[in-house]
Amino acid sequence: MNTQEIQAEKLSLINWISQLQDISLIGKLKEIQEDNYEIQQWQKEIVRESIENAKPEDFIPKQEIVKRASVAEKQLEEGNYKTHSEVRERLDKWIK
Repeated sequence: MNTQEIQAEKLSLINWISQLQDISLIGKLKEIQEDNYEIQQWQKEIVRESIENAKPEDFIPKQEIVKRASVAEKQLEEGNYKTHSEVRERLDKWIK
């Protein structure tokens, strides 16, 4: 396939995806997208530099992570959380 054919195929897929109503199929496409996500070079550099410059005090002990996860799970069960949309809305108001 040449470059023009690839572009035509991608546009065809975009058009098809934009008209999808089947949520399970959208979920499967999302999984494919996540499985094929490539980390950009600049992102790799940031991670590499962060690891190289990390000090022992920069790390969170495993038991603290487990504790935080337990608290977060309890908050979720109790409905004590904000959705991404709610946070975005609040942030947008704050920025303006």
